[in-house]
Amino acid sequence: MAGNTMGENATVLHASDAERQSLLAGGDPAPEKNTDSERVVPETRQVTSSRVRGPWRNVMIFVVGLGFAIVTLWMVSGWGSSDPSTQIVGAAMEGGRQKSRAVENLGWCNYVRQTSSTNFHHLQQCANEAVNTHINTIMQNLQANSVHNLDLLWPGTGFNEAAYAGNWEVLSLIQKRFPRRFRIGRIMGASGGSSSAIMALSDRDSSARTMVDGLLKMAAIIRDEWRQVTTADEIRIYEDAMARQGTFNRVKTMGFTAVWSTKFPLKTTYIHNFAGPRQAAQAFAVSGNVFGWTSGGYSTSVNGLDGSVCPCQDGGIIQPVPGSQNSVLFYNTAYGKEASITDQQVSQMFVDGVDATIEMLLKRNLWNPKQDFFGNVVAGAMGIKNPVNQWNVRTTWSAALYQSLFYNILITGGSSTNAELVDASRRR
Repeated sequence: MAGNTMGENATVLHASDAERQSLLAGGDPAPEKNTDSERVVPETRQVTSSRVRGPWRNVMIFVVGLGFAIVTLWMVSGWGSSDPSTQIVGAAMEGGRQKSRAVENLGWCNYVRQTSSTNFHHLQQCANEAVNTHINTIMQNLQANSVHNLDLLWPGTGFNEAAYAGNWEVLSLIQKRFPRRFRIGRIMGASGGSSSAIMALSDRDSSARTMVDGLLKMAAIIRDEWRQVTTADEIRIYEDAMARQGTFNRVKTMGFTAVWSTKFPLKTTYIHNFAGPRQAAQAFAVSGNVFGWTSGGYSTSVNGLDGSVCPCQDGGIIQPVPGSQNSVLFYNTAYGKEASITDQQVSQMFVDGVDATIEMLLKRNLWNPKQDFFGNVVAGAMGIKNPVNQWNVRTTWSAALYQSLFYNILITGGSSTNAELVDASRRR
């Protein structure tokens, strides 16, 4: 593969072509079994009209439809663009979102798409194959844009957070291949982005396995217990992951969670440098408490911060980590799965995350503001910005910096807010 000629501490998993071909042919993968009967075949329906008003009307409809299709393909595929990378990974509209061509011909990603496999080996091989296929161009673009250390901004879009798993896996694989040339720094998350941040940092191998496992546990709660995931459920999942893998220190030093503090004056609060695993789990979990509920398994409490900072809930606005001189990545994950999640959606959005990340990294300027026909930003928009002078350590500041940096790929227009940076280990 393309990336093999650049071998530097190669630690990426490789799967044999024979194994993948066997799986795509309908063989039994280990450890789970996926058969052709599990593959979803789109239903085909023939729609006929009972009202035909002459041949000229049909001709006009055909011409208008053809023209609309050509204009749409021109706008979203990059035809005519002066940027060769846009032409290479031009997008096509499918199922209400833009799908790039970054992974469409890759066997493992196609296999996961077809079978909705949640076997992490299969998901990881999708990311691995995508990285290996494009690694030369990716590293050239990262070096050309002086991106060596990268912080991640993961906004809150509910259970669309599953796409962050694919994003994390791709970036982690690149880091493992070239640890002296590319490093992941801190993660700033809000709501679903906070959930993904603590699960990503809780994985001792810096893989997306813990994220995928946690999301599948949440999907099981929704499916088997017929209820929503509560703050207590999240705290239990996060604490268990850190305890089993001994990764609290990673969460403590690299994790930032954005919450909305309901203590007057109301403001976004960024909590970091946690005193212990329980406090960290609580801080990341309350970031997703949409309505600020305090009963039925929901909570707005964070140990050591109650009274001074909390009650805390959903609504925090993310922005670059104060004091960091790292480049920053923002990912719009508004794929339409805010309120619920299934096993199949975990699998599909993992591939969405791989796809969107590779597509962005293939852009020469590392900027991919995906838009629909009407100019609205759509899921999959992603970009990297280098640090600016305003990245200062201050007790309070305006989140307008975040809005100005990523205004044309934000999920919504957002608003400016006063914010406070809270060192959780010192506010007791």
